[in-house]
Amino acid sequence: MIALALESIRTVYQSHGNWNNEVGVSLTFIGIPRNVGFGVLELGRSKNVRVILNAGASHLENFASLEEVLMAKGEILRDAMQGDICVLNADDPLITSLPIPMGVKKVGEILTLNF
Repeated sequence: MIALALESIRTVYQSHGNWNNEVGVSLTFIGIPRNVGFGVLELGRSKNVRVILNAGASHLENFASLEEVLMAKGEILRDAMQGDICVLNADDPLITSLPIPMGVKKVGEILTLNF
């Protein structure tokens, strides 16, 4: 979704498949062409910024059901601390059903993109 939104501004290079670990992200960085305007890479977890865009069938290769995928996605939020930034796709009912940690508050307005 992020790459799709940025494509209207400049060329975008994004990580392929499930290369969202330290090795995959490193390999993706190596492959980014010089003429690209934006690079969109997925890393499994960050200490301060947590982004969950979807919990879909593309994740089923490692899980038995969408419910298991959603539980794993929820783990991304579980350890959020005050001051962390949590970005959730407000257009996806599965994502909006995730429990939000205590102490997390809404700042500003939620902007959604419909594709």
